[in-house]
Amino acid sequence: MATVANESLPDLFARWLRAWRARDMAALLDLYADNCVVETPTMGTLTGKQAFEEAERKHFDNFQDIHFEDPELMAAGNRLVVTATVTGTDANGVLTRQGALGYVTELLSGE
Repeated sequence: MATVANESLPDLFARWLRAWRARDMAALLDLYADNCVVETPTMGTLTGKQAFEEAERKHFDNFQDIHFEDPELMAAGNRLVVTATVTGTDANGVLTRQGALGYVTELLSGE
């Protein structure tokens, strides 16, 4: 995992967004711990880097034109809440949940 301890939360998110928009899975995964837990309204709770990778690959495969727009960040301590609009065409009819996108990220020490 990349070193993130000295990186501000907005800078960390900017790096995440660049990787996500570029569909750079290696750079995206570099931001997550092997035992990460990611919660979103559309993907549910994903436990572990492998589960996150599988879910993101499905997003990219099923929504070829997916686009992340107007992210707003709210930081509190080591937590970052991101709200945004995500648009795209559900080419394969896989979307089973709809909702506002929200990520809650907690930056933890490497311990």
